Amino acid sequence: MSPANPVILHSKNRHFRAWVDLNGGMLSRLCFFPHAAADAAASAVSITVQGIDLLYRAPWLSDDYFSLPPNLEQHLAGEFACVPFGWVSQDNALLRTTTSHGLPCYGKWEVEAVSEAQDEVVLRFTFPDDYPLKHVVRAIALGEEGVRWELTVVARQKCSFPLGLHPIFPLGGAENELHLEIAGETLVYPQDCEPEVSRLVCGAEGVNLAHLPLKAEYQGRDGNGEYANGTHLPWPYDTEEIVQMLKPQGRALLTYPRKGVKLTLLWDKEKLPCCLLWISNRGRQHVPWCGRNCALGIEPIASAWDMADLSLLDDNPVRQRGIKTNVTLQPDVPFNVHYELTVQALR
Repeated sequence: MSPANPVILHSKNRHFRAWVDLNGGMLSRLCFFPHAAADAAASAVSITVQGIDLLYRAPWLSDDYFSLPPNLEQHLAGEFACVPFGWVSQDNALLRTTTSHGLPCYGKWEVEAVSEAQDEVVLRFTFPDDYPLKHVVRAIALGEEGVRWELTVVARQKCSFPLGLHPIFPLGGAENELHLEIAGETLVYPQDCEPEVSRLVCGAEGVNLAHLPLKAEYQGRDGNGEYANGTHLPWPYDTEEIVQMLKPQGRALLTYPRKGVKLTLLWDKEKLPCCLLWISNRGRQHVPWCGRNCALGIEPIASAWDMADLSLLDDNPVRQRGIKTNVTLQPDVPFNVHYELTVQALR
């Protein structure tokens, strides 16, 4: 019998509880209880469980969205793996328009194992027989200080593709004001993320995240000069931006002073040398976004933005800086990536 969706995990110290969505294989929700053990009598899927929510949830999702069929927008929450990160040349035209973050985000995952303590789950997604990749396995484990992941990708044949992880953090509302610390220089998306809405200069390079160059028509507006400060979010205006951090050293720090928590995201910087920042600040007006989405994606990648075919070229703006933009797999040789999110209470 297949386990019920979602799979519920809790840490041994009861400070963390997680909801794992088998539709897309997502860590859909992570809740932190800094001062008391989680209420064991709380509903398994209730969105009203008391605690501090650490991950994003799309504002259009209903409480029963776990029962909906696999589809990224219908399940958009928390954290997931992008295998590949964007469509690649092996994908047919249908996949290029419907599965931009890889087939696993849009498919049903199987449960391989759940630990006896209910603090770890292992999931598997199997690709179609004619696909270059064979399967991907995700292990999600709650520990004393947060959550740890292991991602394993196995190929049928030698192939190269961009790879990414996709944790998303909340921005909307006063309680989700945050300070972001991440190393490296910036490279702005080469086109407007959202036409007639995005404010950053396309393709601009910046010294650091606090100096993101603005288009001339936005300079001197909303408290900005020539630059927008990406270290303090959300911004007091509507926009949609994508910024690639070059050589972030496998580390990002997020401080939520009003929530009283500090999050540290760590990943393997050798295998995923860059990090994509998706700053969704109420900029998308079409359905289902409707100008109400506030989120920060911090996405460790081996890719040139989310442009997958560009990532496979030897000559692209990121590769020109000596940074790899894809991974190469050999048949039946596992490719492993470890990453983790730790949580510290500020009070």
